[in-house]
Amino acid sequence: MKVHDAAFWDELHAAKNALAYSGPNPQLAAEVAHLRSGEALDAGCGDGDDAIWLAQNGWSVTATDISQVALDRAATLTQCCFVLGRPLLTPTAAHLRPSESLFRPWSQSSWLT
Repeated sequence: MKVHDAAFWDELHAAKNALAYSGPNPQLAAEVAHLRSGEALDAGCGDGDDAIWLAQNGWSVTATDISQVALDRAATLTQCCFVLGRPLLTPTAAHLRPSESLFRPWSQSSWLT
């Protein structure tokens, strides 16, 4: 399995066309439909579609991605979708300590598709 670095993901996200909210991953929506909202971590958030949907459905979301281009796109999309509350995006998950907070659910898009 090839591991891609931040430059790879930056280039991939920069090559995308128009920025538009496409809704959540259907598997994520199905899995959390029955859960009470709480804290969620979206690792590898890309353009932020899952994080935005979770936030719009009452979740307190921390979203992160290795790609700064993806985070910039997600920040723009978050503003367009009127996601309010605490900051949704964080540039790195390194500061997160599982012992201090429990995230449920957490989304990593490549695991869900």
